Amino acid sequence: MGNAISLIIVLIDMIAFLLLITVHTVVFQWDDIRTCNLEALAEQVNNASEERLAQVMPHVFDVFHRTCDAAGTGADAGGRPFSFELYLEGLERIELQFDREGKPELPTLVMHPLMAERLRSLPPITPAQQKALDELIERKRTEFNARRRHRKLH
Repeated sequence: MGNAISLIIVLIDMIAFLLLITVHTVVFQWDDIRTCNLEALAEQVNNASEERLAQVMPHVFDVFHRTCDAAGTGADAGGRPFSFELYLEGLERIELQFDREGKPELPTLVMHPLMAERLRSLPPITPAQQKALDELIERKRTEFNARRRHRKLH
């Protein structure tokens, strides 16, 4: 080891009963530690983080995909590109929550950065699409209020 300290970090995650074991080695140079070279230390931490994300995120997305499928909220676009209509189809599959003022709490979209770029490049929604969204939200608000009226307090 000589001039460096090696940290081997073993992380075991249980996500949806699937074991994911990741091993990371982080090497800190003695000179960087002794001279408080924060840039070098920060770079090592950043590199370790990026390495971990590269290993963990495919697993997270796989578990997320299978969980959505099991809950009935998953959808296969069948090769269709992302569109506003596809977004509406996704909203149809889930229960929406509403705040005290009756505003919908729309879900956060989690996607690959390339998909996010495609989403940002979509044209603005048309009046017909806005009407379809408004109708869907009103239908979901009615369902939400019906669930609230029928819930049991224990």
